[in-house]
Amino acid sequence: MSEATDISALQARLQAAQAELALVRAEFGTFSSRISHDLRGILHNIDGFAVVLEEQLAGQASERQRHYLGRISAGTRRGDSILGDLAALSAAVVAEVELVPVDVKRLVEQAIHDLASAYAGRDVQWELAGAPWPRPMADPALLRLAVDQLLANAVKFTRGREPALIRVEVTAHEERWSLAVADNGVGFDSAYAARLFSPFERLHDATEFEGNGIGLALVRTLVQRQGGEVSAQAPAAGGAIFGLTLRPAGAVSRARRTENADHHPAPPAEACGRKLRVLLVDDEAMVRMTVKLMLEREGHQVLAPADGAAALQLLVSADCAPIDLLVTDWLMPQVGGAEVIRTARQFLPGVRVMVMTGQRPDLHGQHDLSAPVDHVLAKPVRLGELRRALAAVMR
Repeated sequence: MSEATDISALQARLQAAQAELALVRAEFGTFSSRISHDLRGILHNIDGFAVVLEEQLAGQASERQRHYLGRISAGTRRGDSILGDLAALSAAVVAEVELVPVDVKRLVEQAIHDLASAYAGRDVQWELAGAPWPRPMADPALLRLAVDQLLANAVKFTRGREPALIRVEVTAHEERWSLAVADNGVGFDSAYAARLFSPFERLHDATEFEGNGIGLALVRTLVQRQGGEVSAQAPAAGGAIFGLTLRPAGAVSRARRTENADHHPAPPAEACGRKLRVLLVDDEAMVRMTVKLMLEREGHQVLAPADGAAALQLLVSADCAPIDLLVTDWLMPQVGGAEVIRTARQFLPGVRVMVMTGQRPDLHGQHDLSAPVDHVLAKPVRLGELRRALAAVMR
């Protein structure tokens, strides 16, 4: 057997293994999404019954009964929060990676702007350092989510500092580029630095700082999916420095593109014929941000309310501009996709509708909608599938 034949055989085996890995990841994403939705639905029901029981008892409930009902509600909310974080982490594991040049400074500035409401009323001083800022090869959606987590972490753990000082610094080298977020917050014991990126690891009491210990684990997953690594430092002067390092595209870019290759090539971004105004609705922040960045990458304008209730408020507002396409999750607490779709069709005649779901791939004709949905998009959403769906819906 010739050397060329050996190489061809190895390449074929590698492609088969990569295709199998992509299938396993997709199945894992669907499974974890279904589990999250089902369990969160059960918790919402339990909490709802607890609220009804409390209202029925009214002033007749004993102190112990009120205590138990309060514990039930607090426990269901805690469980719902943990499941939401786990769903975000599993989504990061299966997220499609597409490496393109990224304007890191613009990405960081947008992340700081979007975070403003989280520190309203506080004196938070930002410093951006690094000259010149690089345009590395990275996945813009995954990188943005990682940066969001690092900045939100800095804002949270500087609570009580006046002023809170947060420095974002980027350094570029021939072999790699790094982004570090330093703050003057409460810091941590450097002996536990390695544990910080593991799920559910917390070094501070939950009564002092909210959260489930998923944020930094999510950062590590998002960065590792792009071939990078993370770090944590506890300076002697106090505070904390969290960083991420990514290497040039090179082999990483080729490996990721091969790993995520589809049997059917996606149409170009212009396939739908025009740029759209999209209303994107999903109660899971990870899914919402990822799909929003995918749509914006294709040149579309995206409005992304946090959940179904916020979407309804937007749809019924007098100043709601025309929407070309509604992209909505199906199962959401309080206000689900069906109600969002009915309201959208009432106020926006002719709007096209795309449903995202990890639970019901056969929505067509199965539910009491005023008209069939135009397309069902399976979670986890992949860029190639999204492009093809846009082309099919808007042609």
